[in-house]
Amino acid sequence: MDWNRAIERNSEALRKIVAALFALAAAALTAPGQSRRSLGEGARAAVMLPRHLYAAILLILRPAESALRRLIVIAARGLSLKPRASRPLPADLPVFPKIGVLGTPAFTLIDPLKRFSLDDFDNNALPYFNFQNADDAAFHAPHLLPLDEPVDASQLLGRLRALR
Repeated sequence: MDWNRAIERNSEALRKIVAALFALAAAALTAPGQSRRSLGEGARAAVMLPRHLYAAILLILRPAESALRRLIVIAARGLSLKPRASRPLPADLPVFPKIGVLGTPAFTLIDPLKRFSLDDFDNNALPYFNFQNADDAAFHAPHLLPLDEPVDASQLLGRLRALR
């Protein structure tokens, strides 16, 4: 199989997906009645997106991140690295980086672990049926969150920038 051609073709498709996700988020941020905000590297303030748009972007972002991880693994086939010799740090350098310094967002190379525990299952999210008394309402719908409620999307946009 021609791995280089497969990597090239799939990375081009991923670039289009990421561009579409950025355009979707930017369109929501520049909607009428809202101030124009930047999605660039220096965006520090909290960016708010409607809940339905946040969920839609996240629904596409997770598989796109997973596909990029697989492309990275394929691209790194046959790559051999020599470990660097460890050396002590100079005494005048700080050991930990300063907090709050914006840099290139980090992209995690390992898929997050999936937890399949029944302890995390929320029984209150299921509808409740009551057939005991005919006077009671037969169906009690769970509390649904409004779709247009603004949600902080700073972390989501950071993941998008890392994917880009």
